[in-house]
Amino acid sequence: MDKIKGYIEGARNNIEGLDESVIDIYQALVDNEEKELTRVAEQTTTANIDRVASVFLPSIKKLARDSVITKLIGVQPIDDRIAAVNFMDYVYSEDYTQGDVAKGESAIDKVASDAGYSRGPGEGQNINRGLDFVIREDGVKAEQRKLAGKWTFEAADSTNKLGINLEQEMTKALSAKIVEEVNFEMIYDLYAKASGGSATWEKPAPTDSPQVKDRKEKELYYAIVDVAAQIYDETRRYPNWVVCNPRTAAYLKRSGDFVGVGSPGNVQSIKRLFVQGTLNDEFDVFVVPNLATNDILIGYKGNSELEAGAIYAPYIPLVIMNSFFNVENWTWIRSVGSFYGKAFPMTKLYGKVKIV
Repeated sequence: MDKIKGYIEGARNNIEGLDESVIDIYQALVDNEEKELTRVAEQTTTANIDRVASVFLPSIKKLARDSVITKLIGVQPIDDRIAAVNFMDYVYSEDYTQGDVAKGESAIDKVASDAGYSRGPGEGQNINRGLDFVIREDGVKAEQRKLAGKWTFEAADSTNKLGINLEQEMTKALSAKIVEEVNFEMIYDLYAKASGGSATWEKPAPTDSPQVKDRKEKELYYAIVDVAAQIYDETRRYPNWVVCNPRTAAYLKRSGDFVGVGSPGNVQSIKRLFVQGTLNDEFDVFVVPNLATNDILIGYKGNSELEAGAIYAPYIPLVIMNSFFNVENWTWIRSVGSFYGKAFPMTKLYGKVKIV
């Protein structure tokens, strides 16, 4: 147990390369992983703990540092399989019949239908209308993902002679795949649930003239701004990020509105999952390889993990089971899993541009 405490203490202090916004998230994940390492310690040897910890802790740091979902939505680690996450909201403090809003109703979900709610009372009278800040709760139940890796006795024997720990390398590969799939799951959920605004953009056809192609490509930006304006009308929050695949990003680049982060030829790439840039100095752009849609997702995330319309709630980021040897076919098997919850309390903070 002392060894585990040493690993955990080192991990908590190893925050180099992490943005300030994710340090608290990372340290909460380390706390949860401490419970998992303790469980493993009760069932395995010290040598196995060394191997597990050597994969656990770097993987958690990568999850906090390199995950696209930490840029797009709120991340709130939970400490049990069934828990509650929080999000920020503003509610009307009084009824307003002309605008058809009720006391306690969300000002994000329901915008007053006229411009009279804030009209002040007479001189010397009390202000009886306003917006109250509240922290709401949403219950989540941890889901799970599991992967198993296999390798033969002969492969293990060969790699051991080369000084390669095949068990450790397999665990890293399984862990990375699970993290990647969780990212994609949350992105696809946002596409499916986005309800804040929509627009349609007609992409250039091969037979279009150069002038028509140029006009259509420039119209893509205006479609994005149109959806952003719809989201603002619904929520009073103006979106600050865009997600698309490389094919769609090519249209943005040709329009001259997309600028990659970093020097030319050195656009910031984060672990294969996305490339980051800016669109007209207005939106952060996340270009996701292998995204199974050409449509563009537009959304908002505030400075706080509470100010988001969707929440990823990791419980135990990585669960690694002991390897075992199958004597029937002489193969080693190791399983890796992840427990996490998710919530979508304000889907109006997200919209889409459909490309036809």
